[in-house]
Amino acid sequence: MAAKEQRINEMIRVREVRLIDEKNEQRGIVPITEALQIASEAGLDLVEVSPNVSPPVCKLLDYGKFKFEQEKRLREAKRKQKQVWKKDSRSRFRCASVDGNWPISSWAGMYSIEYRNCSATPL
Repeated sequence: MAAKEQRINEMIRVREVRLIDEKNEQRGIVPITEALQIASEAGLDLVEVSPNVSPPVCKLLDYGKFKFEQEKRLREAKRKQKQVWKKDSRSRFRCASVDGNWPISSWAGMYSIEYRNCSATPL
């Protein structure tokens, strides 16, 4: 669920959840009201980490810290990926006004092909 926002606390709309506490220990399947009560007593948020299973898996954690660590991992992965360099060449094409085939002549100028009375000048 990295692309879309995760559901937290009262946004979770199911009857039962599989609860994982702050020490990463499973508490089993509990009703959502009990899970919200446990989260509020611990001073943490109830975050739905795996919504596509039955019942959904929810974890007790500090949502702000969790979001920060997630963004930090994304930034790190983005920095480590290989960067592709593309060489662009910008040119201005000048064709005579009698030249009706200006798209062809502009491509000819780009690829350094002599074509009638067109010339390409680098910017």
